[in-house]
Amino acid sequence: MTNPLDKTFDALADYWLEKRAPLKRSRKDDESIIRKHLRPAFGALKLRQIGTEDGDRYVIDKMQLDDEKDYGDSRPIGEKTIANHLTLLTTMMNVATTFNVPWLLPGGLPTVAAGADMTAERCQ
Repeated sequence: MTNPLDKTFDALADYWLEKRAPLKRSRKDDESIIRKHLRPAFGALKLRQIGTEDGDRYVIDKMQLDDEKDYGDSRPIGEKTIANHLTLLTTMMNVATTFNVPWLLPGGLPTVAAGADMTAERCQ
């Protein structure tokens, strides 16, 4: 049995998509954000390894188009959309602290939303 504190973001995403997303009006939005954006960025990471610097890196990657990368049909996305992604990420991480056997300790939550504001200013 896996130690709950060793759970990955992928495991949390699976839980979210099975238990939480179906109850929301924004279910399809959650599914899309998780599939296209959050899983590729955070999927293999243990929840306790996700920190503010990961949120900042996520914001920078989403806001800036790097000519050296092949984006295919991907383009930089707007600040409001990124804020929506970070809200979902933070909400999911908060849920991980509330399980009977927590997957993440409350003090271990990243402050990605605060980091997004600071990073957005640097990107302008």
